[in-house]
Amino acid sequence: MRIGFCWLALAVALAAGGCATQDLALDRRVPVLGVQVGAETEIEAILAEVQWGMQERRKSRVLTHVSRNYQDPAGRRYADLYGYFDTIFSRYRNIRIRRSRPRILVLGDNAHSIERFTTTAEPVNPGLHPPLNMEGEVMAYFRREGGTWRIISWDFP
Repeated sequence: MRIGFCWLALAVALAAGGCATQDLALDRRVPVLGVQVGAETEIEAILAEVQWGMQERRKSRVLTHVSRNYQDPAGRRYADLYGYFDTIFSRYRNIRIRRSRPRILVLGDNAHSIERFTTTAEPVNPGLHPPLNMEGEVMAYFRREGGTWRIISWDFP
């Protein structure tokens, strides 16, 4: 269950040594069309979009950045994420995620990031589910697919 709830952090969701934790939800830095940006900037923008999508409970906003070849250590594949998000969003409201600036390593068409996170959320039904208040580290793994970076897995070491 720990891995399931950690998914809320995504961001999903990756630790920047010495950086102060900041709320990046409003930082919707998306590469501007026609402007050449580095892979690290693109990945950082994806992570901010995933955070925003989780907080706004918009699974399509999150899944647009996930590869169809996704598979995580819990055995979930891309198709499994729809039900997963439906479950999380039906159980929790007011999801808030704070993240550190991610450390990103790009190796050709593969990359990974690591960041620290704090996630809080209120249960819709407190009698069935406890409030969510967790923190930790999350690693996201990326692959460039057709010129676009996609998340291929998340892990919580």
